[in-house]
Amino acid sequence: MSIQDMINDIMADNNTAANATFNTLIGDKIADTIEQEKIAVANTIFNSTEELSDDDVEPDEEDWDDEDIESIDTTAEEDIEDVDIEDVDFDDEPVEEED
Repeated sequence: MSIQDMINDIMADNNTAANATFNTLIGDKIADTIEQEKIAVANTIFNSTEELSDDDVEPDEEDWDDEDIESIDTTAEEDIEDVDIEDVDFDDEPVEEED
């Protein structure tokens, strides 16, 4: 299918065939563009010689505001109890939770 086929279908007043040809042509162009973009992104990710530093990964503390600090979940640390290793059941059966 080509653009010429689509034009011929339009001239012959065959709109259904012209629509199918148009959809095929556009679909092919979109697929090609997406594939090219995938290749470009993969090249950027895997062929980059630039190493990330800690500054690139973690924000500086002065960039944090009070809301960011308050949103950090510390409840998990508060809920941890000291567990004696002898009280832990290591068999394969599921442990039922106490209410």
